Amino acid sequence: MAKALTFQRPFTLGIEGGGTRTTALLADARGREIRRATFG
Repeated sequence: MAKALTFQRPFTLGIEGGGTRTTALLADARGREIRRATFG
């Protein structure tokens, strides 16, 4: 069984979906980008 990840501060996940592509962005409480992923 996989171990669960725990985080010490709040994060925000934004998802933008278009006709051909979807982008997800994870940012910390200060607005710094943690991870960005594009699909499609």
